[in-house]
Amino acid sequence: TPSPFAEVPASSRGHHGTVSLMLSDAHWDEVIRQEQINYPNSYNREIATIRLAATVKRTITIARDYINGITYDGLILWLGGDLVSGNIHDELSRTNDGQHMLDTIDFWSDQLASVICGLADHFGKVHVPVVVGNHGRTSRKPEAKNAVRSNYDWLLARIVQRALKSDERITWNISEAR
Repeated sequence: TPSPFAEVPASSRGHHGTVSLMLSDAHWDEVIRQEQINYPNSYNREIATIRLAATVKRTITIARDYINGITYDGLILWLGGDLVSGNIHDELSRTNDGQHMLDTIDFWSDQLASVICGLADHFGKVHVPVVVGNHGRTSRKPEAKNAVRSNYDWLLARIVQRALKSDERITWNISEAR
């Protein structure tokens, strides 16, 4: 029996779409040393920077070279929390790449702003919805009230939002809820 989908006609109209990219659980500035975990892998600021650049390049390459016939109306960059390693465990506060969380925010705000501008250069428009994770919290135990504004993920997003506020290609939705 022939497939009922064998004769699906091609559309003669142009198609529009929006690319969606999620950055989540990057744990920026966490340090993992191979020798401390029996050699399966490593992680640090340098590796995270390389991975972030590769993610952006691959997103552009896939949209440009592998998906044909679509005019992109923009990109949604979902920032899904746990972008920073944070200090929620004593071990992390001693071993993170940045000397302090403010060092982490200072370094990664420039990286994230560069990524967003690069995506806007390629896709025209970028919308950035943001939620916080648990690793960016400033309290030892999770809190219900005021949890968002006492989170380093929120601070990172707000700093980048402020740095890019004059770029009309970029819009934001930074959630006040967890």
